[in-house]
Amino acid sequence: MPIYDSDEHELLSEKSKMTRGGDQYDKGTLFLTDKRIIYEEKGHRGLLRAASSKILLDIQLYNLINVSTAIPKIKLWTKKMLSVEFETQNGTDRATFTIKDPKKWHDEMMKWTTDAKRRHDQD
Repeated sequence: MPIYDSDEHELLSEKSKMTRGGDQYDKGTLFLTDKRIIYEEKGHRGLLRAASSKILLDIQLYNLINVSTAIPKIKLWTKKMLSVEFETQNGTDRATFTIKDPKKWHDEMMKWTTDAKRRHDQD
């Protein structure tokens, strides 16, 4: 569970898979707040070793460039994708998530991104 700022609120969260830069992460949770997009890889416990959860992606909403969805015509047992393109220090990067309802995520991201960009420009 990520730690939020005092004035930050979680809007959506869902278990998902993430593909970024050729690497695929299967066990994680995608969070959308009113300020950030966070992908947290789930930790695990074994008999001899344990691993804590890791934050693999933490994007400020004002850094988003493009958000797009891909939903196949046959909706049962298919992969529904949400693709996010964002600015980093080295240029632009892209992450793709496999989630159940990418249209809902897309609509919420677009609504909160415009608000975050407006607040960032005012500051």
